[in-house]
Order: sequence, then structure tokens, then C-alpha cells
Amino acid sequence: MGLTLTSRILSLGLLSLTLSAVANGQEVIDDPQYGRVLYHYFQGDYHQALTQMAIAEVRGGIKHQGLAPELLKGGMSLGYGLEQQASEIFRRLLDDSVPVDIQAQAWLHLARVYYRKNEVSTALQILNQIQPQQVQLLGSAAGQQFYYLKAQLQLAIGQIEPAQHTLAELKPDSIYFDYLSYNHALQLQHQGKVQLAIDSLNQLRDKAPSGVIGSWLDEWFGWQAVKALPIEQAALNDRINLSLAYFYQQQQRPTQAIEAFSRIRFDSLDTHAALLGYGWAAAQDQQYQLALTLWNKLLALPDSSSEQQEAWLAVAYAYEQLSAPQQAMNALQQAISQFELQLQQLNVEQRNIQQGDYFEPFVRLWQPEFDGLLKAAEERRIAPSLQAIFSSERFNQQIKTLAELRTTGQRLSRWQAQIKNYQLMIDEREQVTGQRARDLSQNKLLDKLAELLVRRNALAARISEIEQGQNSAALLDSKQLAQQQRLERAMQRYQRLSAKKTLPSSYQERLKRLQGVLSWQADNHYAQNLWSAKKALAELDSSIEQSVEQQHSLSRSMNQTPLFNQQRERISTLGQHISQLQVKQRTLQQLQLDQITHTARLALQQESDKIRQLLLQAQVAVVRLQDEAWRKNNAIEHLNPDNTDARGKDES
Repeated sequence: MGLTLTSRILSLGLLSLTLSAVANGQEVIDDPQYGRVLYHYFQGDYHQALTQMAIAEVRGGIKHQGLAPELLKGGMSLGYGLEQQASEIFRRLLDDSVPVDIQAQAWLHLARVYYRKNEVSTALQILNQIQPQQVQLLGSAAGQQFYYLKAQLQLAIGQIEPAQHTLAELKPDSIYFDYLSYNHALQLQHQGKVQLAIDSLNQLRDKAPSGVIGSWLDEWFGWQAVKALPIEQAALNDRINLSLAYFYQQQQRPTQAIEAFSRIRFDSLDTHAALLGYGWAAAQDQQYQLALTLWNKLLALPDSSSEQQEAWLAVAYAYEQLSAPQQAMNALQQAISQFELQLQQLNVEQRNIQQGDYFEPFVRLWQPEFDGLLKAAEERRIAPSLQAIFSSERFNQQIKTLAELRTTGQRLSRWQAQIKNYQLMIDEREQVTGQRARDLSQNKLLDKLAELLVRRNALAARISEIEQGQNSAALLDSKQLAQQQRLERAMQRYQRLSAKKTLPSSYQERLKRLQGVLSWQADNHYAQNLWSAKKALAELDSSIEQSVEQQHSLSRSMNQTPLFNQQRERISTLGQHISQLQVKQRTLQQLQLDQITHTARLALQQESDKIRQLLLQAQVAVVRLQDEAWRKNNAIEHLNPDNTDARGKDES
């Protein structure tokens, strides 16, 4: 409940300081890039949020959002364990040109950086840079977190009285007040002021009702369940009662210890410790039957723990105190069998851990909660008695880091594959550009343009000539022109024939009538035919303009120098950088795997040593009981010599 729990509280609280306005709808998101960052942030994916932030910086940075993105990046970096990056960001925000409220948040974040590094004195010095008027600018929630962190730092370096003054700044109904009051009580106990610690915990306990007591206690002992509390408050209450019970046991006050143990919830994180301690408090009060009942209840729980291991020996102790040596011997034999089984399971895991893929299920099934680790332990078929080793917070953090390194490696591999695709794209583009250049060199556009100009000039001259001479016949369409040509041939034929012989005048009159009709039609369609000719001229002009523009475009394309070599160089440089990152990633991943393996081996070895000690205690207790039984039996034989003689005769 010391540094680890405090770090959790600060991680949950301080990281959200910069986004309170966003969450309340008070800040307008003008930059879509910032919106993508916030999306991943609120999804809890800080890795992707930081990645989007880096992409935005490459593209010119996030605009129109002030300093909020910087604070967010620093907070996420800190929450992600990047203390150095977070420290650099917060120090930049301490410039005199930065608004005072932003500076206050930066000081608060920076103090947390040093607190996480366990540099308590430095963290407190940094926190003292925030003036009282600046605390008001932080807002209510952030102000409470400021006082909580400051009091926690003061307690850590033994400044009890200043911590009490800081504690007074917290709201009495705040969870931060309860945590600090609890830590203050622990400090008192460490200083040997056990009674003051007990008084402090009792005051804290009486502030709010305790959590729900398990139904099995209601049925067996008649205790009344009370109203359920929020999970965090209920967990804190359980820890308060557990510490209070331990302090009472330290003062040899088993009755009060029993009362404190009884207030702990049956489904609590402290259930195993409570049942074991409850049993010892009952034994301390010579209530051995109650102690035996509690320890057997502990052994019946499905989850394995160190408290259960101790309970195996405690059950034998209770039977022995109840003058039931045979049951005590049976309990010890069961304990020995259980310890030997656990040692065998530990030996199996110590051999299996040498496999390269041992931790693969843990990485694949990792989740922010511990459910993934438990599922992985089941998949690896790890004995339930050993699963607690692989579900510790330290192991969870190491697996999280390994999972993130693997995800980074997968992304680098995808990027490297994309680099190869880009190289192929450049090659294809170069081939297309070369073919286009060859096509341009063979292009007959200039010849087509000259032909269009000839046609255009001829048509323009024709139209000008027609308009000046009002020559309607020149505008005849193809059908009318064919009719005119046919009439001219007929008239020429008539003239040749009339020179040889006399022909009827009706032929000539007919030809003249046809000529008149054609002339009338030409005059009648003159305006329409002239408009059509001018339209054709305009279309030719448009075609010529397009051809000229195409010519210029082609000339520019021909004169433009391809940048394929520069592009290849950039892609190659990027590929080399990704390759270097892959080497670093694989190195870090192997180092992390080695660290996890070392942690697991050390945990398994420590567990083995502990179980061997328990096994030795059980074996010594068996020898002691056997010795006591032999001595009692020997004493009985001395009291009844006749029975001894009779048994001697029978034996002979």
C-alpha cells in the first residue's frame, strides 16, 4: 500500500489533467490529427496515441490546440514509462512565456517523474515550486492530487507534522484523504507508535461503513452484511481492517483482532491473509476450534497462495492443541504430500522455462488486467498452486513490455515490407516514364498541328471570300453540291448534243428551271450554311489551341529531370533506419525476455526454498509427534509392568 499503490493512484489521476476540458466538452478540437490522438488516448492505447502524435509532428505538428497536446504527450510518456521524454517535455513547459496554469501542471507532472524514480527529496523540491495561488489554477481535482502527492512525499522522508498540515488541505470525503491517513498510520507504526497507529486507523475506519461480509460468515457466525461500497473504497477498508488486526495481534489483543478481521469482505484481495490471521488471532485467544474452521475454509478456496501453504501446518497445530494427535499427524502427512507435489510442479516449470516459446501465451494473451496472464497460465498448464507467481504485478509489467516490443517489431516488419513495395513502385514508375519519353519522341503532333493550320487558313479564306462576294453557291453542302455538279454535266451534255442535231426546246427549259431551283435553294440556305462554316472554323481554332497546349506540356515533360535516384536514396535511407530499429527492437526484446526468464527463475527458486522450509517444518513436526507418541507409550508401559511381561511372553 506504499509506493506501488500511490503510483497507481497518480497514474490514474495525473494523466487525465490535461484532458479535463476535452472530456467536459469545453475544448474544441480544430485539428483532425489531434482528434486521432485523443481517440486512441481515450481507448487506453497510449502506444498508438504517441505514434499518432509523432506522425503529426512529422507533418508539421498539431495546430490551433495550444499547449494541450504537449501536456498530453508528457502525461502519456510518463504513464508509458518514458520518464526522460516526459521530463524534457515538462521542462520545456516551464518557460516564462508559458501561462502560469500550464507551468503549474508541468511542475506537478515533473515532480511525479522524480517520484516514480524514487527521488523523493527532488520531487518534493519541485512540487514546492508551485505557489498556493497556482494550486487554485489547477482546479479542484488536480489540486487534490497536488496535496496528495505532496503529503505522500513528506511522509516518505519522515516529515510527519508537515504531512499532517498538507493532509488538512484535502477534502475529508476524498479517497486521497483516506489513502494518506492510512499511510500516516503505517508511518506511526514503523516509528513504534503502535497505539497511535491503531487510533488513527480506527478513526479512518469509522468514517464509512465497511464492505460486504461473505455470506458464509453470516450463516456460521451471524454477522450482518452491510451496504456495498465502491470497489476502491471497499478495498481500502479491507486493508485498513487487516492492518488494524495485525497491530492488535502485535499488542496481544486477540479479541480486538478478531473483530477487525471479521470486517474484511470474503471476496476481498485480502481474504487469504484475513483468514490466516483470523485463525491465528482465534488461536491466540485459545479458540482452536474456530481457528481450525477458518484454516480449513482457507484451504478450501480455489486460489492458491502462500497463506494456504502456511495453513497446512496451522491445521496440524490446531489439532495438536485440541489433543487430537492422530488428526494432527494426518494433517502433517497431507501437508508433506502437498509440499512435495508443489516442489515437483516447480521443478517441471523450471525445466519448461528453458523453452524459447515458454512465454509466448503470456505475450499473446496479455491484457491490461490480469485475466490474460491467468488464461496464459492455464494454456501452459501451469499448476494452480504456481499461478500466483505468474500473476504478480512485476511479472505483468514485464510481459506488457515484451508484448509492446513484439508489437513494435511487427510494425517495423510491415514498414520494411512497405519499403520494398515503394522500391518496386519507383522501378515501375521509371519504366513508365521512359516509355512515355519514347512515345513523345515519336509523336507526330507537330505534323498534325501544321495540317490543322492549313485547313483552318483555307476555311477562313473561303468564308471571307464568300462574305465579300455573296457567293451562296460556295456554301452548298455535299448533297446540294452533288446536285449542282450533276446539273452542270447535264447542261454540258445537252450542248454537245444540240450542236449535232436539233433538240426539243423543252429540254433546255427544263434544265434552266432546275438551275433556278438550285440557285433559289442556295440563296435560301446561305445564312445557315455560313453559320455552319464559321462553327467549323471555331472548332478548328479550338483543336489548334489544344494541340499547342499539348505541345507545351510535352515539352515540359521532356525537359523535366526525373528524381528517381533521389527517391531511391530516400527510400534506401529509410529502409536502413528501419533495419537499425529492428536490430534494436530484437535486442531489447531478447533482453526483456532474458529479464522475464530471470525473474521467473528467481521467483520459482524462492518459492522452492520457501516450500522446502515448510516441508522441513512439517517433517520435524512429524518426528516430534512420533517422539511424543513413543514417549507416552513408553511411560504407559512403565506404569503397567504386567502388560509388558505379558507382551514379552507373547512375543517369545
